[in-house]
Amino acid sequence: MTLPYHQYYTLLQAYLWPQWRRLLWLGALLLAGIGLQLLPPQLMGRFLDLATTGGSLTTLTWLAAWVIGAVLVQQICTVLAAYLGEDVAWRATNGLRDQLMAHCLHLDLTFHHAHTPGEMIERIDSDVTMLANFFSQFVVLILGNVLLLVGVLALLFQVDWRIGLVGLALTIVLLLTLARLRNLGIPSAVAH
Repeated sequence: MTLPYHQYYTLLQAYLWPQWRRLLWLGALLLAGIGLQLLPPQLMGRFLDLATTGGSLTTLTWLAAWVIGAVLVQQICTVLAAYLGEDVAWRATNGLRDQLMAHCLHLDLTFHHAHTPGEMIERIDSDVTMLANFFSQFVVLILGNVLLLVGVLALLFQVDWRIGLVGLALTIVLLLTLARLRNLGIPSAVAH
């Protein structure tokens, strides 16, 4: 069953809009974590350049401290984003569970005779839990990695436009390959 996009939007709006503040924090943490992932390689490049050209020990020590600090803050941002993503997903899907349970309780007795209590628990709890896991993993992992990829490509273009073009071409080839491989797994996932 496929739904029109406006129904997806309505569904997401109903369960995510009450959490808009958490979503803003989640977005800020994701962006900060990605920025901090891109910073240490830049600092390490500067460190190596200074080390090979005879830079002062004080400057090298400060650069090393900045790298370590950036990595630590990036890890904190990543953990907080994962926590917040899980929290948002669980809060949203708990609302969905409530609505599904209320709907099932108002169905007639023929439905309840046709479906066992275990089947209803499986549908209301386990399926919605899978949905919660999808939401939290999608936001933190997929969206975060897409933004990281864009940042890496931007840095490659900053270094040299030819390197950036090669990186962009490799990214396009990789995405097309992944799209084709995804189509191989869909029949077994649907059967499951």
